[in-house]
Amino acid sequence: MKSPIAPMGSLRLDAAKQGNFDLCILDVMLPEMDGFAVAEKSAASTPIFPLSSSRPNR
Repeated sequence: MKSPIAPMGSLRLDAAKQGNFDLCILDVMLPEMDGFAVAEKSAASTPIFPLSSSRPNR
């Protein structure tokens, strides 16, 4: 199984329109449009698993 990768929020929205997915792993720090905005604009009922590689300041 191969999963599509969308490096920008707008590409994720396009991918959601074209495919039927069981889960979306979404980076909350996407360039152009953050993952929270993508989740709000997404009309799909696909569950979204948000994640980020940032860490708290020490």
